Amino acid sequence: MSTEAELRDELKTRLVTITGLNGYDTWPESVIAPAAIVMPAGNTKQVAGGIYQSTFEITALVKLTRFDEASNALDTYLQHASGGILAALKGDTTLAGKAVGMLIPDAWQEYDPHTVKNQGYLGARLLVEVYHT
Repeated sequence: MSTEAELRDELKTRLVTITGLNGYDTWPESVIAPAAIVMPAGNTKQVAGGIYQSTFEITALVKLTRFDEASNALDTYLQHASGGILAALKGDTTLAGKAVGMLIPDAWQEYDPHTVKNQGYLGARLLVEVYHT
């Protein structure tokens, strides 16, 4: 069975294929934006004979200076087209053979400001389900 650490690492590997995006498979001490952070979002559960489901939360963050500028910057990473996080994830849904597939929703959640160590960011979250053996 693939471990959560292996799956998080492979998700991060997909994210850093995006030019200029910093990827993290654990929450960093300091965020260098633009960034995408992969964290577990629940327990791994068996869904069928030998197939497990692990859910991960991907948080996309850009530095918040002005809302309009941050919103435009964040939108480039949330798009479905090439250069966006969704396209990068869909580029290898087997995560280099660590998974049998992924459920990648088309909708982002919680598009709002975040504060990490007194630094302001604009961010959005995406829940991704990874199916693996």
